[in-house]
Amino acid sequence: MPKWGQFSLPSWAAVTTSSSFADCSSPGVRVNLCRSSLSSSLGLFSHSFSAILNAIFMLKLGVVCLPCLLIPIINLATLGLLSMEMKIPLRELPGVMKQHNLFRFKHLLAPGISVLLIFGMALVLARRLNPQARYLLGISPEKSLKQFYSSSPKDILIPERTALGNPNAGTTIVAFSDFQCPACRRAESVLGPILDEYKDRIRLVYLNYPLNPECNPMASRTKHHLMACVTAREILCAYQFGKFSQYHDWAVKNKVKYQNPSALADELGLDRSSFEKCLDSERTKGLLKEDIETAVRFGVVKFPAIFINGRLFSDWPDMATFRLILDSEMPRGAER
Repeated sequence: MPKWGQFSLPSWAAVTTSSSFADCSSPGVRVNLCRSSLSSSLGLFSHSFSAILNAIFMLKLGVVCLPCLLIPIINLATLGLLSMEMKIPLRELPGVMKQHNLFRFKHLLAPGISVLLIFGMALVLARRLNPQARYLLGISPEKSLKQFYSSSPKDILIPERTALGNPNAGTTIVAFSDFQCPACRRAESVLGPILDEYKDRIRLVYLNYPLNPECNPMASRTKHHLMACVTAREILCAYQFGKFSQYHDWAVKNKVKYQNPSALADELGLDRSSFEKCLDSERTKGLLKEDIETAVRFGVVKFPAIFINGRLFSDWPDMATFRLILDSEMPRGAER
């Protein structure tokens, strides 16, 4: 790391400032002060950019990215360290930068282009990977409809499970989910209203895919889904006792806060001993294995995974697109 004064800066900052800001060598300008000021301008620019990006995530996409929130904090801390190195109060940094003409176009050109490139790449990835962002960033419901029908439906047998809605409906929604997964819980805010609106015309089937390798060899170890296996077995036992609808209502209401089996049995009106035996039974383990194997046959790699009549529906966060797909599928379902 190159050092300017007693303050150490990352090599990328050194390269940027040394290659893009030749005015630092102008007569009468202290090199250390000038370079630190330039680094401060980069810090201010980065802090503002990351703050705006986090605001977009929270206000537009409704997503709180905890690691992303660290970025403006780190940038602000960097500004504080630069302020200490320059022996200039943080609030006076903009004035110092203005004094040395560091807000001029040619000084900000290189970092500006870099930020635009990064932001552009983020938008492209968001359009591809995040269904909510896809819609907000210009992917219309009509385009999503075209994309939905661009793939062939998977003709795979679905295990017999309790269906919400109309069990005889021609349109089937299959949701592969882990009720301990935050994204899967967010899906409930969409599936719930859809079920209320189309309850006589759709069949909604939940299949378990716990994101915990203790019961799912396909999952990678994660500290965020420690109770996923227990929750999946509770769901399957509720199904076996004919109480899945009640369990689903309880899970949605309580945002799937873990409850010990005895308390859950009381909640569902079941005998505690019978429910606890069910959790450890070979039949329950077999049903869970069946759910996981079905997800593998469907080629599921991302959760929640929602299929409508055998086709993967990735844009589920957008209600308008969801309704458009279902309305399109209704006549097709009637022909089945």
